[in-house]
Amino acid sequence: MEDMNYYYLLMEFVTPGELYDLLYPNISSDDTESSEDTEEGFPEPEAKNYFLQMVQALKCLREYGIIHRDIKLQNMLLNENGILKLCDFGCATDKKPKNIVGTTKYTSPEMNDYNVEYYNYKTDIWSLGICLFEMIYTEKPFNGKNDKVIEKKILKGRFTFPEKPTISPELKDLIKKLLTRNPRMRIGYQDIENHPWCRPNFSYYPKTQENTQENTQENTQFEY
Repeated sequence: MEDMNYYYLLMEFVTPGELYDLLYPNISSDDTESSEDTEEGFPEPEAKNYFLQMVQALKCLREYGIIHRDIKLQNMLLNENGILKLCDFGCATDKKPKNIVGTTKYTSPEMNDYNVEYYNYKTDIWSLGICLFEMIYTEKPFNGKNDKVIEKKILKGRFTFPEKPTISPELKDLIKKLLTRNPRMRIGYQDIENHPWCRPNFSYYPKTQENTQENTQENTQFEY
């Protein structure tokens, strides 16, 4: 809409709002430093519901050749019917990007690697992995006292799974594939949807002690 002096952009009002606020009901989205280890994460079925909606949104962008580049829980809006809506396209591009944008803790290794000529949609898939990890554990896999420290950890690609809560081995496997350091080997959208944990008939059976073993992501050397 417009008049003689101004343009008006009408946008949908989405409530209750950010998925971040649902995960951290007692913490402001601006207070990110105190958000970790303060709340319980989503149960696997609930996390799966939100995660698969994120996948559908990004698949749609992929079809139009768009990379969002700022995937995080604050940019996922939840309406009253439980439907997620992706917002904040300020960093989105349909070009071959090579600059670092977005929120550091969600950025991919290839985005932080200055030797990479350009990166692609797989950077969004890495950020999906960070979101899934956070929805379960209410913390991020790569943390540090400042952005430089976090960037170095992301470039190494090593992270550990917290002991609690105990999760299904299928979910652990999916997170590892989402947070694979080499973007060429990182799982794609079709394989995400076909992953056992994402299938409609997946059974969240009782966890055993063996599920808590092998909780360290291997660091694989590679060429981009």
